[in-house]
Amino acid sequence: MRSGSRAVAAWLTLAGIGFAAAFAFLSQHYAAPTPRWDLIGCFAVAALGIVGCLATVRRRTFDEFGGTGPRPWWPDLRALWKGIFPLAWFMILVYFVGALIHVSPAAERMVEAGHVIEQVRVDEVISTERKGRDRGSRHFRLDVRASIPYADGNTSKVAEFDSRQPVKPGDKVWALYAPAAPELGVFLEEDRAELEEKTGGPESGMSSLVLVLLFVLLLAALLYTSPGLPRAFRKALRDGRVRRLPVRVAAGTVTLAESPSAKDYNKTGPNDQPELKPAPCLLLAGATGADGERFEAVVDRGIDPAAAARALQDRQTRLPAALYWIASGDGAGAGVLASGDHYLRCRRVTADNREVGPRAGEPTTAVSEGEGRRKPREIRRYPEWSAEQHTSGFGWLLFTLVLMGVMALGIGTIATLVLAVLAFLSLLFACYGASAERGEALEQLLPDSLKEKPEPQ
Repeated sequence: MRSGSRAVAAWLTLAGIGFAAAFAFLSQHYAAPTPRWDLIGCFAVAALGIVGCLATVRRRTFDEFGGTGPRPWWPDLRALWKGIFPLAWFMILVYFVGALIHVSPAAERMVEAGHVIEQVRVDEVISTERKGRDRGSRHFRLDVRASIPYADGNTSKVAEFDSRQPVKPGDKVWALYAPAAPELGVFLEEDRAELEEKTGGPESGMSSLVLVLLFVLLLAALLYTSPGLPRAFRKALRDGRVRRLPVRVAAGTVTLAESPSAKDYNKTGPNDQPELKPAPCLLLAGATGADGERFEAVVDRGIDPAAAARALQDRQTRLPAALYWIASGDGAGAGVLASGDHYLRCRRVTADNREVGPRAGEPTTAVSEGEGRRKPREIRRYPEWSAEQHTSGFGWLLFTLVLMGVMALGIGTIATLVLAVLAFLSLLFACYGASAERGEALEQLLPDSLKEKPEPQ
């Protein structure tokens, strides 16, 4: 990784630390009174990291591809974040907004007046309402009268609270009150942790649930985006349906290709044709001679084709390269371009603007170039940071942090919910805006021969 990418990674790490610190403060002081200067400080640190990323991207030119292959277990992070990020961000945002809305003004006033949490005796049970079990682990809504030891003497107070079991006169429950301010009332709970949460103490369980759910999401995504050769390609290798041909990388360009998510269609129905979008591709030539067949390998949209071609051309001076593809009666499917013990996935392989023949190359049951002593690893793909493609994304990230900082000031329930919706959408715009900018950049690099020409009127 070169200095430019190291700088961006360092700034992103700072932003991540600020965001993680905000989550830690929320866990320890869930419903603390607003304004939440602890959270605002954390968001300021995260914003500083984003500003650093923005300044670095706008000041430097990045041209990086390849490098040392990732560890064998390292997943495709871009696919990973696309899969789990929206749901994970939604869960975190709900947790954050819940902490701000959960704040009780009455509890805040008790804290300011000097609060006490202690057990008191129930004098009278006014009513007991059984709740359905679908409402959670609490099954009763109780209305009780209890004696509260205020500074000027015991005072009988009535309060409602939820309980897992009914209570009777003489039982003890936990009470939150201000001894010097009887007019502020009292909060009763079965569990002391519930009252500590109201005064800004640790959250009573939601943070653990959120962390467990996030871990489950991450684990599922890691399993789904497992590293190594694509599943379909590994199966084709075992079945003997993969062909191999030594090649050399000639250039990188842009072509029109079917979207990876496009479904099968009826080739005889013109209205059912999938939409073709600009996609980066590598131009390959057979390594057996100057007159060898030329191939076109469509690669992931996140790859800069020119940078990839230069990096692979530099590698092929030291290590042989070969093209592997899944051959069938209809032509070629997905493939990989191997260079040494590293490889690059190819979405589609064609030869001279037609599908590669099923008999081209030679059959193989393993991907191994050079010494082949290690399991093949996917070539590391650094993000091609650029001011044109990532300025808007970092801008949306910064806007998101500003919104969260404003919410932490304590602006009321309705305003908090409105800003929460904006924060959810703005961070999605930040994540997917770069993809849109990338599509526009590929559109500009598309050769004139492939661009749509206006129909004659």
